[in-house]
Amino acid sequence: MNPVVLAFDTHPSGTDVGINLNLLPVQFKEDLLDMIYDRMEGQIKSNTGRSKKDNALTQGEIDLIYKDAKKFLVQFGFDFAIRQYIPQLKKNQKVVSYESWAKIALCDFQDLSGIGINEVKRAFREHLKTRSKRKDI
Repeated sequence: MNPVVLAFDTHPSGTDVGINLNLLPVQFKEDLLDMIYDRMEGQIKSNTGRSKKDNALTQGEIDLIYKDAKKFLVQFGFDFAIRQYIPQLKKNQKVVSYESWAKIALCDFQDLSGIGINEVKRAFREHLKTRSKRKDI
C-alpha cells in the first residue's frame, strides 16, 4: 500500500519502474543503498551541493538504469522486488533525500497492505521457482 521505491527511468509502456525496498531484507537493502551511494557518489555530491542538505525536493536526481539494477538483483533472486507502478494511481508521493537513505534502509516493514511477512516470503519462494519461465518486465 505504501511502497518505498528506488525509482528508475520510465518503462516504455508508460509505467514507473523501481525497486520496492519493502520487499528486501533489511541487510540487503542497506548493502544495496550503500553500493548505489558509493557508485553514484559524484552525482550525489554534485546534486546535493546545489541545495540545502537533507532537502530531497531540491536535490537533483541520479541516473539509475533499470537493466543494470535488474542484472544485479537477479544474482540474488531479489529481482522479485522490481515493480511497475501506474503514475495516475500514485498519490501522496514523498521523496527521500540522499542523507536520509540510512533511515529508510533500517526500516523493516512487516505489514504490507494487510499481508504479513510470511505471505511475502511465500510469494518470494514462488517467484524463485517461476522466474526462469517469466519474461522480463
